[in-house]
Amino acid sequence: MKRSTLVLVVALALVGVVAAIAASLLHDGLSARSTPNKLEITIARNARHLAIPSAARQAQNPLLASPEDLRDARLHFADHCTICHAAFSNGGEHGGTSDSWKLVHFIRHLPHLTAAERIEMERYNPKGPDDRAEEQQENEFLNGATPQRKPESKKHSQE
Repeated sequence: MKRSTLVLVVALALVGVVAAIAASLLHDGLSARSTPNKLEITIARNARHLAIPSAARQAQNPLLASPEDLRDARLHFADHCTICHAAFSNGGEHGGTSDSWKLVHFIRHLPHLTAAERIEMERYNPKGPDDRAEEQQENEFLNGATPQRKPESKKHSQE
């Protein structure tokens, strides 16, 4: 086999592998909500590992997880982070090293939130009065209440 033919075959094989990987990654589109496949998980873990300096990877959390720290972190997360990261995702501003470590504990605790902790987070989630009123109307409707009628506009007399 000629050298140029061999180079062409290898190049085509590489293009095929790249196309297969791209098709695998993009088959459902790019979304943070879809469950990643094994290849995506492996790539993400390796990329994360390479992106974190070794000293930071080996650092131990200096704080012990306490109920008070988890509560502080939960309120911080509800107030600062949920707008981008959703309230109950796995996974803003940081108020210093201690607050950051509290958040580490809390983020690891997210999959195990109790109902009371979820309610507390929802209470501290930044919502305006209009959002809260709309949410209350939706809950009342879903619980069987008759929706209130909107004030009728003035009736125009027919001429």
